[in-house]
This record gives sequence, C-alpha cells and structure tokens, in this order.
Amino acid sequence: GRIFQNADGTLARIVEEKDATEDEKLVRLSNSGLMVLDGDRLADTLLKLQNTNNQGEYYLVDVPKLMAEEGRASGVIRGDYAELRGVNTRTQLAELEMAWQHNKRLEMMDAGVTLLDPNTVYFAPDTKIGNDTVIGQNVVFGAGVTIDSNVEIRAFCHIEGAIIASGAIIGPFARLRPGADIGADAKIGNFVEIKNAKIGEGAKANHLGYIGDAELGAHSNFGCGAITVNYDGKKKSKTIIGKNVMIGSNSSLIAPITIADGAYVAAGSTLTHDVEADALVIARARQEVLPNKGKNRLKIDH
Repeated sequence: GRIFQNADGTLARIVEEKDATEDEKLVRLSNSGLMVLDGDRLADTLLKLQNTNNQGEYYLVDVPKLMAEEGRASGVIRGDYAELRGVNTRTQLAELEMAWQHNKRLEMMDAGVTLLDPNTVYFAPDTKIGNDTVIGQNVVFGAGVTIDSNVEIRAFCHIEGAIIASGAIIGPFARLRPGADIGADAKIGNFVEIKNAKIGEGAKANHLGYIGDAELGAHSNFGCGAITVNYDGKKKSKTIIGKNVMIGSNSSLIAPITIADGAYVAAGSTLTHDVEADALVIARARQEVLPNKGKNRLKIDH
C-alpha cells in the first residue's frame, strides 16, 4: 500500500496497490504493515470499516483515514527498507533472503570467521561460529549449529543441528545431521554422513561412511564404506565404538553392538556381536578360487 501524508507530515490515507491509480503507484513511500493503534476507541473505529474496494475486503489500513475524520491524527515512522518490506511473491521472498544472508555474512566475517566465497555460504538465524574458523565454498547451515574456533569446513558441506569442537576438519561434501557432536581435532571427510552420533577427539571418518545413533571413541578410525546399521525396520539401536579402534573398509556394524577399546575390525566384516578390547575380528565369507571357471562364464554366444 502507498502512504499519503498531509502537509504537516501527519498520515492522510493508505491506498492498497490493487486499488491505486497509476499515478498513486508512483509514490515511493510504502506501508510496511506495522501499525501502532490507540486501543481505547479502536473497536468503535473498526465498526466503521467498509469493503468498498477492488478486493471486497475490510482493510485495516483504512483506520487512519477514519481516525482523521474523527479528528484524531496519525503519524508515519520511516524504517529500513530491507527490514520492513513486504513479501507478496516468491521472488520477493528470495530477494529478502539474499539481503538477510548478505548481512549475516558480513556479521560473520566481522567476528573473525573466514568465508572463502561469501556469496555461496548460507546461514540460519541461530548459526554460531567461533573466530578463526574457515568456511569453504557452497556450505549450507541449517538450524541449531554451533562451531568452535579454529575449525575448517570445506566446500559443499550441509550442516544442521550439529556441534563441532575446535580443530575439527569437516568435508568436503560432508553431511552433519541433527545430533552430530564432533570432537576436537576430529576429521569427517567427503561423503560421510553423521546423525545423532558423538565423534571423539581426534577420531577419523575420512570418506564414504555413515555413522548414525553411535559413539566413535577418541582416535578411532572409521574406514571407507563402513556403516552403522542402526535401524531394523521397527526401532533404532546404538553402536558404541571405543578408543583407538580400527573399523576396516566396507564393514557393517549391526546395532545394538559394542566394540571395545583397541579392537581391529577387518575390512568387509559384518558384525552382529560385541567385540572385546584389543581383539582382531574377521566376519566375512572365506575367499574361494575355482581355476579356469571364470573364462567359461564370460563366453558370449553369437
């Protein structure tokens, strides 16, 4: 709606855009939709509202005009355009989001956070990041993220509902879901997903893994392609991995399960039972070689 003032600056009337003439639409002073009204006589004034407009609606913005007819003055307070502008279309919503993100990026950099490509980093309103943290390109923060100082978030990460301690390195292409708690100096690499899991100090999950409903102890290594199997179709169960544990590549840990400190899980194992401390566990089918059988299977009939 366009705002029209009297010569003394008081408010004369507000004309909604759909009711405005082409000349009235040229007025640049627009209504934000925020009003402060005297409640003592408001009910009586509202009863005078009419719906004689192009939309057949009862406009609250007609109240100042009615007040003027009652001999009661209204004023206009000017505010910041980006803070007060309205949203009527998805395009306008996107424009406001861009303006908000721009201000948030400046706020973060002023607080000592390095953004390698600021225009590609997206924050949530409650994102908290400590100083001297470096954020790479195309990183998206959802709600509930708290990051300590001296953390590195590499390119193309998606992080929400997560806590990340000092010295950790995340990504590139990592996904931290709600409940992810990443310890100091831990490393979460490319295409690793963490959900509702605590990662201990100095622990590593460097590539292509899933850790959900779990604990990974300090200085343990979660190998490439390994997963915690936390859901049986009815309920979710927890995987507990101790300190200094090696989880070999392409291992499946079927929860509920506990792997004690110092254990070594051989690559390709599928575990269904607890593993004692310092044990080496191998849980996979024995390799069998059948000489000359392969070439027969590869023959192609023409």
